[in-house]
Amino acid sequence: MTWLSKEYNVTCVAQCGFSNWDIARTLKRNPSRIVLCNLTSWARISQHPKIRDHSMNLVQQEGEAIRELQNLELAKQYVASQPDPLKIRETNKKIAQRLVAQYPHTYFWSSFPEYEHFSGVSWIPLERENDMYTSVKCTGCHFTYQGNEWIFNHMKQVVDSY
Repeated sequence: MTWLSKEYNVTCVAQCGFSNWDIARTLKRNPSRIVLCNLTSWARISQHPKIRDHSMNLVQQEGEAIRELQNLELAKQYVASQPDPLKIRETNKKIAQRLVAQYPHTYFWSSFPEYEHFSGVSWIPLERENDMYTSVKCTGCHFTYQGNEWIFNHMKQVVDSY
């Protein structure tokens, strides 16, 4: 969200590939009056070396399969059907629930299908502008230029409403 820094006094603390556990640690270390938080896929593992190294194979295989599907409904079905021997999805879901409860003044959003009916999180799939669900050329964060522009304008409205 560094593009918001052009119009607002904001700090981006996001890191590419973070799990919800990593996001929770970042929020705890960086308290702020207004927080825009993009929650991640429940299949994403932590960047913490001890956790990441233990489960990287499973998540890489799953991510590659979802990308190959290039379809939102198939991606949902695939994720729901996969075994979770390391409880990655369960842990990320519980952390997302805890974050929503702990940070009531935070705007939580996600483009990942797990959040379609998740209380307290705005689900913004931008299906036609998202390289997770269709074959498009993304310019960053899974979105096309138009998708990123839509997110920018939407987040400006969110910030202005605070």
